[in-house]
Amino acid sequence: NYLVSDNRTVALFVPTDKPKRAPAPAKLDVTPLVAEYKGDAPVAQGEAFDPSPANIDARTEHTKLANGMKVALLPKKTRGEIVNLQLRLRFGSEQNLQGRDLAGEAAAELLRRGVPSMTRAQISETFDQLKARPRYSGDATGLTASLEVPRQNLAAALRLLVKTLREPTFPESEFAQLQQEQITAAESQRKEPQGLAVNQVRRIGNPYAKGDPRYVRDFDEEIADWKALRVDAVKAFHAGFYGANFGEAALVGDIDAAAVKSLLEEQLGKWNSPAAYQRVPRPAYTVAPQQQRLETPDKANAMYYGVLRLPMQDTDADFPALYLANYILGTGPASRLWARIREKEGLSYGVGSALNASPHEPSAQWVQYAIFAPENRERLQKAFSEEFERAGREGFTEEEVAKGKNAVLQARKLARAQDPTLVSKLASNEELGRRMAFEQAFEDKLQALALAQVNAALRKYLDWGKTVSAVAGDFSKAKNAK
Repeated sequence: NYLVSDNRTVALFVPTDKPKRAPAPAKLDVTPLVAEYKGDAPVAQGEAFDPSPANIDARTEHTKLANGMKVALLPKKTRGEIVNLQLRLRFGSEQNLQGRDLAGEAAAELLRRGVPSMTRAQISETFDQLKARPRYSGDATGLTASLEVPRQNLAAALRLLVKTLREPTFPESEFAQLQQEQITAAESQRKEPQGLAVNQVRRIGNPYAKGDPRYVRDFDEEIADWKALRVDAVKAFHAGFYGANFGEAALVGDIDAAAVKSLLEEQLGKWNSPAAYQRVPRPAYTVAPQQQRLETPDKANAMYYGVLRLPMQDTDADFPALYLANYILGTGPASRLWARIREKEGLSYGVGSALNASPHEPSAQWVQYAIFAPENRERLQKAFSEEFERAGREGFTEEEVAKGKNAVLQARKLARAQDPTLVSKLASNEELGRRMAFEQAFEDKLQALALAQVNAALRKYLDWGKTVSAVAGDFSKAKNAK
């Protein structure tokens, strides 16, 4: 069966008295070739920074610009003398933002696409020359602009960043391109299980009218409103709301604090928003539990997405226990949902849960999600139900709680050691009037939790039966294939 002639390889060796060989390569003296080579300048190695909340607080300077913008500065030696900066601008109020949400979103997207005497490409090229990495994200309620840049280029990069914030030209061609990008994205997402499920759950029970910055459009509305938007509305939003006086700035890295304060004052200290500001509240609201099934024809994957809204703030006494309960249940790498649904039964490509609580008001969301094959929908939901029921009935174990505490504390420590994460935390603290001592207090409470407290929080709050959820996928084809 195997030793057949068609599989045979035959070779013939022909000996010769004087074989012709390739000459040996000449020896090369590299000394004169590298005589004038100097190499790159040595890279600054930075310091062994202690990321404890107490040390961060001790080394952070807090100040304000002339217009009231809050500033946090943390000088520290970093590898390559890198500086991380974050600016946060805050706009408007529940009243004066009505009907302007899409214009605000477009303004944030277009900031870096043109300023006087510079095109989008020239802005990008200049940032590249400065070895700066800018990032922008925002909507009608605010903007976050971040920058990672070597110390020697900080001033030039910050000036360019601020120029894009203060003097965008909103070119018609760039606006038209953005318009088409957003329409194309909405048309694509309306056919995708993930986009459809998430959008539907966010819309269910949403109490706000269209035009309110908290309203959630469906994809048809998204497409129609982007088509109707005009660049003049975007320009008007920028002129009417942008300014730094209600915002925050934070810098972490190899900085001269005095020089940075002077630079920030020069660039932002007199830039004020013309509109009154009051944070748009986002209180929790009650929605009757339900699940919707959405068909997405010819899609190989399906999506489950669920949300339980809770009247809880991150200052509540039960929050540390609930945070840990969720971590054990669905966030950690060894979580119960992952162990059962991904590892044991192989039903999902990605599964988990997350808990997010507002620092502003009692408003939290417990989110569950899974990506799966449509034919596994019933098995997946059965596994979800059984794991939540088992957790409520049996609770967690001492070992799970101990390992969960250690994992959470290590992850938070590692996050504080990453300057992009740390600068964002410092900016948030400036808005909230907090210091890193708040983080330490949370971790102390988490470390002190007893098993009974974690199980009590789980049973009190995390009732999967009260979840609002959606599954999206090609379930008709999966049913017909059986």
